[in-house]
Amino acid sequence: MAASRVGAAAAATATAARSGLLWSGDFSTRNLSQWHYVQACRRSVRVVPSPLSAGTFAARITVGNGDTHDSCRKLQPGPSPSAFLISPPIFRAGNERYISFSTLFPAGFPRITNWFQIAELYGPPYGGSPPIGIYVSGRSLVLGRDVTHHYDTPWRSRIRQGSWEHLVLEVKFSADPRIGFVKLWLNGIRQTFAGGRRRLAMGTLIPGINWTGRRGADSLDIGQYRAAQPALGTVTVYEGQVRVGTSYAAVR
Repeated sequence: MAASRVGAAAAATATAARSGLLWSGDFSTRNLSQWHYVQACRRSVRVVPSPLSAGTFAARITVGNGDTHDSCRKLQPGPSPSAFLISPPIFRAGNERYISFSTLFPAGFPRITNWFQIAELYGPPYGGSPPIGIYVSGRSLVLGRDVTHHYDTPWRSRIRQGSWEHLVLEVKFSADPRIGFVKLWLNGIRQTFAGGRRRLAMGTLIPGINWTGRRGADSLDIGQYRAAQPALGTVTVYEGQVRVGTSYAAVR
Protein backbone atom coordinates (compact mmCIF):
# COMPACT_ATOMS: atom_id res chain seq x y z
CA MET A 1 0.00 0.00 0.00
CA ALA A 2 2.82 2.39 0.93
CA ALA A 3 4.60 1.51 -2.30
CA SER A 4 1.43 2.32 -4.24
CA ARG A 5 1.20 5.73 -2.58
CA VAL A 6 4.86 6.41 -3.38
CA GLY A 7 4.28 5.41 -6.99
CA ALA A 8 1.21 7.62 -7.28
CA ALA A 9 3.08 10.56 -5.76
CA ALA A 10 5.97 10.08 -8.19
CA ALA A 11 3.54 9.96 -11.12
CA ALA A 12 1.84 13.15 -9.92
CA THR A 13 5.19 14.89 -9.59
CA ALA A 14 6.17 13.82 -13.09
CA THR A 15 2.87 15.08 -14.48
CA ALA A 16 3.28 18.42 -12.74
CA ALA A 17 6.83 18.77 -14.03
CA ARG A 18 5.69 18.10 -17.56
CA SER A 19 2.83 20.61 -17.40
CA GLY A 20 5.15 23.26 -18.79
CA LEU A 21 6.27 21.11 -21.71
CA LEU A 22 5.56 22.87 -25.02
CA TRP A 23 7.16 20.52 -27.54
CA SER A 24 8.98 17.20 -27.53
CA GLY A 25 11.23 15.60 -30.12
CA ASP A 26 12.11 12.46 -28.16
CA PHE A 27 11.82 9.94 -31.04
CA SER A 28 9.22 7.96 -29.06
CA THR A 29 7.29 7.63 -32.34
CA ARG A 30 10.29 5.61 -33.65
CA ASN A 31 10.44 7.94 -36.64
CA LEU A 32 11.03 11.62 -37.39
CA SER A 33 7.38 12.70 -37.48
CA GLN A 34 7.76 14.95 -34.42
CA TRP A 35 10.14 17.20 -36.33
CA HIS A 36 9.11 20.08 -38.56
CA TYR A 37 11.74 19.45 -41.22
CA VAL A 38 14.62 17.07 -41.90
CA GLN A 39 17.39 18.86 -43.77
CA ALA A 40 19.58 15.88 -44.60
CA CYS A 41 20.65 13.56 -47.37
CA ARG A 42 18.92 10.23 -47.63
CA ARG A 43 20.11 7.75 -44.98
CA SER A 44 22.00 10.42 -43.00
CA VAL A 45 19.47 10.35 -40.14
CA ARG A 46 18.04 7.16 -38.66
CA VAL A 47 15.98 6.52 -35.52
CA VAL A 48 17.61 3.68 -33.56
CA PRO A 49 17.45 2.18 -30.06
CA SER A 50 19.11 4.70 -27.80
CA PRO A 51 22.72 3.93 -26.81
CA LEU A 52 23.02 3.54 -23.03
CA SER A 53 19.29 4.23 -22.48
CA ALA A 54 17.30 1.00 -22.70
CA GLY A 55 13.72 1.29 -23.92
CA THR A 56 14.15 4.69 -25.56
CA PHE A 57 15.11 5.87 -29.02
CA ALA A 58 17.56 8.33 -30.52
CA ALA A 59 18.58 9.79 -33.86
CA ARG A 60 21.82 8.48 -35.31
CA ILE A 61 23.21 11.27 -37.50
CA THR A 62 25.99 10.21 -39.86
CA VAL A 63 27.59 12.71 -42.21
CA GLY A 64 30.30 12.12 -44.78
CA ASN A 65 32.48 14.54 -46.71
CA GLY A 66 30.15 14.32 -49.71
CA ASP A 67 26.97 15.23 -47.82
CA THR A 68 26.78 18.71 -49.34
CA HIS A 69 24.38 20.71 -51.49
CA ASP A 70 26.08 19.49 -54.67
CA SER A 71 24.99 15.90 -53.99
CA CYS A 72 21.82 16.60 -51.99
CA ARG A 73 19.67 19.60 -52.89
CA LYS A 74 17.86 19.54 -49.53
CA LEU A 75 21.04 20.89 -47.93
CA GLN A 76 21.92 24.58 -47.90
CA PRO A 77 24.25 25.85 -50.63
CA GLY A 78 27.98 25.66 -49.99
CA PRO A 79 30.72 23.08 -49.49
CA SER A 80 30.04 22.30 -45.82
CA PRO A 81 28.74 18.79 -45.01
CA SER A 82 25.59 18.77 -42.87
CA ALA A 83 22.46 17.01 -41.63
CA PHE A 84 19.89 18.73 -39.41
CA LEU A 85 16.64 18.05 -37.63
CA ILE A 86 14.60 21.25 -37.34
CA SER A 87 11.93 21.86 -34.71
CA PRO A 88 8.71 23.78 -35.39
CA PRO A 89 9.27 27.58 -35.47
CA ILE A 90 8.19 28.17 -31.86
CA PHE A 91 10.57 30.81 -30.46
CA ARG A 92 9.27 34.37 -30.69
CA ALA A 93 10.28 37.75 -29.34
CA GLY A 94 9.36 38.02 -25.67
CA ASN A 95 9.43 34.25 -25.05
CA GLU A 96 11.47 32.86 -22.18
CA ARG A 97 12.05 29.19 -22.90
CA TYR A 98 13.95 26.22 -21.51
CA ILE A 99 15.47 24.05 -24.24
CA SER A 100 17.08 20.68 -23.56
CA PHE A 101 18.84 18.15 -25.75
CA SER A 102 21.27 15.29 -25.29
CA THR A 103 24.18 14.42 -27.58
CA LEU A 104 26.38 11.35 -27.48
CA PHE A 105 29.81 11.50 -29.08
CA PRO A 106 30.95 7.90 -29.72
CA ALA A 107 34.40 6.70 -28.77
CA GLY A 108 36.82 7.76 -31.45
CA PHE A 109 35.01 11.01 -32.26
CA PRO A 110 37.66 13.18 -33.96
CA ARG A 111 39.41 16.17 -32.49
CA ILE A 112 37.92 19.23 -34.22
CA THR A 113 40.38 21.83 -35.48
CA ASN A 114 37.91 23.95 -37.46
CA TRP A 115 34.21 24.57 -36.70
CA PHE A 116 31.68 21.79 -36.05
CA GLN A 117 28.16 22.79 -35.00
CA ILE A 118 25.70 20.42 -33.27
CA ALA A 119 22.87 22.83 -32.38
CA GLU A 120 21.62 26.33 -33.11
CA LEU A 121 18.69 28.64 -32.48
CA TYR A 122 18.01 30.08 -35.89
CA GLY A 123 15.38 31.48 -38.20
CA PRO A 124 14.61 33.88 -41.06
CA PRO A 125 16.19 35.68 -42.76
CA TYR A 126 19.08 33.21 -42.16
CA GLY A 127 21.60 36.02 -42.59
CA GLY A 128 24.75 34.46 -41.18
CA SER A 129 26.01 32.54 -38.17
CA PRO A 130 23.37 32.23 -35.41
CA PRO A 131 23.60 34.34 -32.24
CA ILE A 132 23.48 31.11 -30.19
CA GLY A 133 25.12 27.90 -31.37
CA ILE A 134 26.62 24.86 -29.65
CA TYR A 135 29.84 23.70 -31.30
CA VAL A 136 32.70 21.28 -30.84
CA SER A 137 36.14 22.86 -30.63
CA GLY A 138 39.12 20.59 -30.09
CA ARG A 139 37.69 18.11 -27.60
CA SER A 140 35.30 20.53 -25.91
CA LEU A 141 31.72 21.69 -26.23
CA VAL A 142 31.46 25.46 -26.62
CA LEU A 143 28.73 28.04 -26.86
CA GLY A 144 29.56 30.17 -29.87
CA ARG A 145 28.06 33.48 -30.93
CA ASP A 146 27.74 35.46 -34.16
CA VAL A 147 29.51 38.46 -35.67
CA THR A 148 27.50 40.78 -33.42
CA HIS A 149 29.42 39.26 -30.51
CA HIS A 150 32.75 38.96 -32.41
CA TYR A 151 32.34 35.17 -32.80
CA ASP A 152 33.32 34.66 -29.18
CA THR A 153 32.95 31.45 -27.15
CA PRO A 154 31.89 32.48 -23.64
CA TRP A 155 31.49 28.88 -22.40
CA ARG A 156 33.27 25.58 -22.90
CA SER A 157 33.45 22.13 -21.29
CA ARG A 158 35.45 19.00 -22.05
CA ILE A 159 33.48 16.29 -23.90
CA ARG A 160 33.01 12.86 -22.34
CA GLN A 161 33.09 10.44 -25.27
CA GLY A 162 30.74 7.49 -24.98
CA SER A 163 28.38 9.26 -22.53
CA TRP A 164 25.31 11.41 -23.00
CA GLU A 165 26.00 15.13 -22.68
CA HIS A 166 22.72 16.70 -21.53
CA LEU A 167 22.37 20.44 -22.07
CA VAL A 168 19.62 22.78 -20.92
CA LEU A 169 19.50 26.37 -22.16
CA GLU A 170 17.25 29.01 -20.66
CA VAL A 171 16.84 31.70 -23.31
CA LYS A 172 15.03 35.04 -23.24
CA PHE A 173 14.31 35.91 -26.86
CA SER A 174 14.85 39.62 -27.44
CA ALA A 175 16.70 41.92 -29.81
CA ASP A 176 17.53 44.13 -26.83
CA PRO A 177 20.79 43.05 -25.11
CA ARG A 178 19.46 44.54 -21.87
CA ILE A 179 16.56 42.05 -21.97
CA GLY A 180 17.81 38.96 -23.78
CA PHE A 181 19.91 36.39 -21.94
CA VAL A 182 21.13 32.80 -21.82
CA LYS A 183 21.63 30.46 -18.87
CA LEU A 184 23.08 26.98 -19.28
CA TRP A 185 23.17 23.65 -17.44
CA LEU A 186 25.34 20.67 -18.38
CA ASN A 187 24.43 17.26 -16.98
CA GLY A 188 22.33 18.91 -14.28
CA ILE A 189 24.99 21.40 -13.17
CA ARG A 190 24.52 25.15 -13.65
CA GLN A 191 27.36 26.51 -15.74
CA THR A 192 29.43 29.67 -15.47
CA PHE A 193 30.30 31.81 -18.49
CA ALA A 194 33.53 33.70 -19.12
CA GLY A 195 34.15 36.36 -16.52
CA GLY A 196 32.36 34.41 -13.81
CA ARG A 197 28.89 35.24 -15.14
CA ARG A 198 26.04 32.77 -14.60
CA ARG A 199 23.67 34.78 -16.78
CA LEU A 200 24.88 35.80 -20.24
CA ALA A 201 23.16 39.07 -21.17
CA MET A 202 22.87 39.46 -24.95
CA GLY A 203 20.60 40.16 -27.86
CA THR A 204 19.33 36.70 -28.82
CA LEU A 205 17.36 37.93 -31.86
CA ILE A 206 19.51 39.83 -34.33
CA PRO A 207 17.74 41.72 -37.14
CA GLY A 208 19.04 40.56 -40.50
CA ILE A 209 20.44 37.33 -39.03
CA ASN A 210 17.74 35.36 -37.19
CA TRP A 211 14.91 37.86 -36.80
CA THR A 212 12.58 39.60 -39.25
CA GLY A 213 10.40 41.49 -36.78
CA ARG A 214 7.27 40.82 -34.76
CA ARG A 215 6.09 37.90 -36.89
CA GLY A 216 9.46 36.20 -37.05
CA ALA A 217 10.08 32.89 -35.26
CA ASP A 218 13.18 30.78 -34.63
CA SER A 219 13.61 27.02 -34.51
CA LEU A 220 16.00 24.66 -32.75
CA ASP A 221 18.23 22.82 -35.22
CA ILE A 222 20.25 19.82 -34.07
CA GLY A 223 22.65 17.57 -35.96
CA GLN A 224 25.93 18.20 -37.72
CA TYR A 225 27.14 21.19 -39.72
CA ARG A 226 30.88 21.41 -40.19
CA ALA A 227 33.71 23.00 -42.09
CA ALA A 228 34.66 21.34 -45.36
CA GLN A 229 38.34 21.37 -44.40
CA PRO A 230 40.02 19.51 -42.95
CA ALA A 231 37.96 16.64 -44.34
CA LEU A 232 36.83 14.47 -41.41
CA GLY A 233 35.47 11.52 -43.36
CA THR A 234 32.33 9.88 -42.00
CA VAL A 235 31.35 11.13 -38.53
CA THR A 236 28.45 9.93 -36.36
CA VAL A 237 26.75 11.56 -33.39
CA TYR A 238 23.58 10.50 -31.56
CA GLU A 239 20.83 12.88 -30.48
CA GLY A 240 18.50 11.84 -27.66
CA GLN A 241 15.35 13.45 -26.30
CA VAL A 242 14.79 17.11 -27.14
CA ARG A 243 12.33 19.22 -25.15
CA VAL A 244 11.12 22.82 -25.04
CA GLY A 245 9.17 24.18 -22.08
CA THR A 246 8.43 27.02 -19.73
CA SER A 247 10.40 25.64 -16.76
CA TYR A 248 13.56 23.69 -16.03
CA ALA A 249 11.48 20.90 -14.49
CA ALA A 250 9.52 20.50 -17.71
CA VAL A 251 12.57 19.72 -19.86
CA ARG A 252 15.27 18.25 -17.62
